[in-house]
Amino acid sequence: MKEASPELEAFVDELIRLGSERDYRPTIFIGMRDRHGTLGAMKRLVRSGDIQSGFQRLSELGLQEHTVEAGILKFRSEFDKADIECAEWRLKQARGEASA
Repeated sequence: MKEASPELEAFVDELIRLGSERDYRPTIFIGMRDRHGTLGAMKRLVRSGDIQSGFQRLSELGLQEHTVEAGILKFRSEFDKADIECAEWRLKQARGEASA
């Protein structure tokens, strides 16, 4: 399995740190990351059709730029087209831009 770049790992570490500073600890994501690696966890989360609770919580905390979806768009070269499209779709849904 392909490993995440050190920059992506640092982005995810920061995502977790910032959430924790605001009393949110993404325990499900942390467990997935431990089991599947950073890339595997991010791909699994973004490909789920449902908007994840962690995404919602980080958005509520004003940390939308630190979500898994934002990380996928920031580090596009580490993800495939389907992952990027899912991340874009989810961010559009959160902004109310997606068409029905």
